[in-house]
Amino acid sequence: MHHVNIRLLGEKFLRSTKESGVVHALVQGFNSLLKSNKIDEFDLRYGTDTSGVIPLWRMHINSANVNCGVRYQAIPVEQFRLAIGTIQENLSSFYFVDLGCGKGRNLILAAKMGFAKVVGVEFARELACIAKTNLETLGIDNGVILCDDAVNFRLEDNDTLIYMYNPFSEAVMQIVADNIVDFIENNPTRKIYIVYHGTVCRHIFDNISRIERVVPNGISCDALIWKSRQPFSSPYS
Repeated sequence: MHHVNIRLLGEKFLRSTKESGVVHALVQGFNSLLKSNKIDEFDLRYGTDTSGVIPLWRMHINSANVNCGVRYQAIPVEQFRLAIGTIQENLSSFYFVDLGCGKGRNLILAAKMGFAKVVGVEFARELACIAKTNLETLGIDNGVILCDDAVNFRLEDNDTLIYMYNPFSEAVMQIVADNIVDFIENNPTRKIYIVYHGTVCRHIFDNISRIERVVPNGISCDALIWKSRQPFSSPYS
């Protein structure tokens, strides 16, 4: 990727300089360049391109929320499997949605875990194209990549697991959460799970009355998980 978003790079550098000083900002930028081409075991095994650390300023992003996003970095495979493994459901009937899917590693893993459909939403054009190529490389034909902002995404009428690996800041997450609530209210019998790696936006989901926290039994998992509250059904109805 040779594109450089000069405006975004400048804003990122200024923020980092104010927070940590010029030297730290320069070192952080240099380290990002070193990590961006590192290939890990997952890609060596599957012949895909999901590795590396890529800052947003290296990509084309047509979104007013570009400053709310974070750099691309794939989640460790076992961390993902552990989080999804806590969901006590038959996932073969569920859709898997990754908001901020990056290069699509999570979509590949979800497809291999048997989800009925995998959907990736990514606002960086380069990452969305790579994700699509990765799915095609592995012959995953139940996958869809949408190059769009997460605030514009709407859930389909199906039981769904929504996955987020620390993809964006609170301003965007609040809109995403509102959209999820709207879906739950309009589709009360659908099961919705939210799996979130991060702590910044935890309070947003903890304050939603239509979902509840899921605490894994006997499993140590660093992801936060919520599920939709199912409507009460009277035995006399």
